[in-house]
Amino acid sequence: MQVVTNLLANAVQALPEGAAERNEIEVTTGVEGDWLVIWVRDTGEGIPPEVQSRLFEPFFTTKPRDHGSGLGLSISAEIVAKHGGQITFTTEQGRGTCFRVTLPRHTGLAPVSRPQQVTAPPPSRWLRLLLIDDEPMLLSSYKRTLGKRFAVTTALGGHEGLACIEQHSNWDVILCDLMMPDLDGPAVYEQVRTCFPGLEKRFLFCSGGAFTPWCRDFADSMPERVLGKLLTVAELEAALSRLHG
Repeated sequence: MQVVTNLLANAVQALPEGAAERNEIEVTTGVEGDWLVIWVRDTGEGIPPEVQSRLFEPFFTTKPRDHGSGLGLSISAEIVAKHGGQITFTTEQGRGTCFRVTLPRHTGLAPVSRPQQVTAPPPSRWLRLLLIDDEPMLLSSYKRTLGKRFAVTTALGGHEGLACIEQHSNWDVILCDLMMPDLDGPAVYEQVRTCFPGLEKRFLFCSGGAFTPWCRDFADSMPERVLGKLLTVAELEAALSRLHG
């Protein structure tokens, strides 16, 4: 869902203003052998040849500063790669661009080959983790994945997240989405910092790359606390280790 959202946002920004009669965005899905395929096509300006090789680089953008963070395509490529897939594109100047996402038909993240499977010992005390996000399916996925090593509580949106914090302020980790329609991550963080001093040090943020200028500036001020979406247990534990040693 996040990948398609990012590609649609990218397609919208590629469409020229004042040409509504010819502007078009088309999403198509299909199956090719063992692969699921998603095409997102726009009739925008196309991608200039000189920037095509850098399109999936983090923070690279051809848009003005207030129109894009340069993270949407790089995060989309990372998410697809974690599922064993790939993003490619074709483009023509003045006629538009088509992104092609291929994913294996099996579900779940692509398995990582290891020379030896080692089972980690159970922790002496599972950390209490509050997950705040406005996407129910993502919360469910997080809970299944991170619940293997954390005591997980989920909150749907910023207001519900604040309610959980008001009821119980003894969270070990608060993982909060940056972009939410009702109350975004920075607003939740600021209220917690004011009402529960010290608890803000336990915040980590996850992002799919769609930033408002306010959220982008906030993320830039604490990059060590901003993680990509679809976290694994190992990635979350590594982030906590970097923050708290």
